[in-house]
Amino acid sequence: MIRQITKPDGSGCRKQHLQQGSSIVEGVIAILLICLILFGLLQVFLLYTAQEFTDYAAFRTARSLSVGFNDSLAKVEARTRAIPVSGKILEPPELSASFFEEMFGKGSTFTTSDYRQNNDVYDYYYRLRRAILHYMEGYRYLECEYWFAGRGSSGSSGGSGGSVSTSIDLNGNVTHNNGNNNDDNISVYTSLTATFRRRSESVSAEVKFEKYPMRLPFAKAFVPERLLDISSTVDLKNHSNLYLER
Repeated sequence: MIRQITKPDGSGCRKQHLQQGSSIVEGVIAILLICLILFGLLQVFLLYTAQEFTDYAAFRTARSLSVGFNDSLAKVEARTRAIPVSGKILEPPELSASFFEEMFGKGSTFTTSDYRQNNDVYDYYYRLRRAILHYMEGYRYLECEYWFAGRGSSGSSGGSGGSVSTSIDLNGNVTHNNGNNNDDNISVYTSLTATFRRRSESVSAEVKFEKYPMRLPFAKAFVPERLLDISSTVDLKNHSNLYLER
């Protein structure tokens, strides 16, 4: 019996390599889609949190107006109630992010046991709480990253993030130019505004974050500019007419 032996042409090996290559491409695409969905959900959660605190700030501002606070105190109320979603603390310097990193180390994270054992952490948050109370009482100045346009990540003092130049045209329009155009510095365009309206029977307060930054990865897939306006308006009855003279 004569057995015919044929030489393999290698087509099976090529097919296996092609299948492996297509599996790698499919895996990369699947990972990108999963990351897009994951970071998208995280960004939605952060925006939802910012909206909730904006709603709370608008309510407290309207409440301040309804009991007779003036516009200056109402603006302070709006800012302090929005502190949790207002970015880093810039002023006073001893409560800024750079001071915090110098005290505890850059990128520090704390567990419950750390809070119990580290007196410096207690001291920092104690001073932070007192600074907020003193700001509300008018004894000292406080400023957060998202309160005024032109401050932001790079800061007006020329921090490590770059420089920001501010120009005003003949019509009074303010333009902030970020020198290095870094995506990490998009918060230089963010500002917090509070507007009020008083009527004889009611008061209205609107608190608005203009150009609130979206800093998580893949944010450009949803909003190319990575900036959104977040606002809330609350109407309450004007109780100050019952006991204040006009």
